Amino acid sequence: MFIRIKKRKNAKYAYLVRNRRYKTKPRHRQKVVRYLGRVLTPEKQPRIKGDITNLTFKESVINLLKTELINHDFKEKNNEFIQDNIKVSIEDKTVTKNNKIVSIELNEGFLNNYTLKELLNFEFNIKQPPLIQGHNLANLLISSGIKLSPSKFLKLFKKIHNP
Repeated sequence: MFIRIKKRKNAKYAYLVRNRRYKTKPRHRQKVVRYLGRVLTPEKQPRIKGDITNLTFKESVINLLKTELINHDFKEKNNEFIQDNIKVSIEDKTVTKNNKIVSIELNEGFLNNYTLKELLNFEFNIKQPPLIQGHNLANLLISSGIKLSPSKFLKLFKKIHNP
């Protein structure tokens, strides 16, 4: 599944889409699975870098997410990040503006209810080889809008395999 952006009347909207393949037809068909809200694009002002040493995997992911939100001018208040009327709640795993769901465009990805829940509930499958596990984690981080250097990604990945 992936996120598709559609433009309607000068506004962008995000949808969760999956490809569906038919046996009798040579083409694929895209099916909308879920509406993810209007896309908002805050300005990035890089200031701080997140440190993930001496943290567990889940704490590291939350710290990286907080760092990315602060770099996009969100202010932290009671474990919620607020900019204008946009509110990102890590405890509730929601992204809203005036109590309506929205998607926030961060770097190359989008932070919304779906990607936030997937990121915070991420579990490694022990039966999969480490290469596939790393690929799944990298895809999830990029689709959530978290940009990491290769060395920081390796530190994060080693937290799972060498706790």
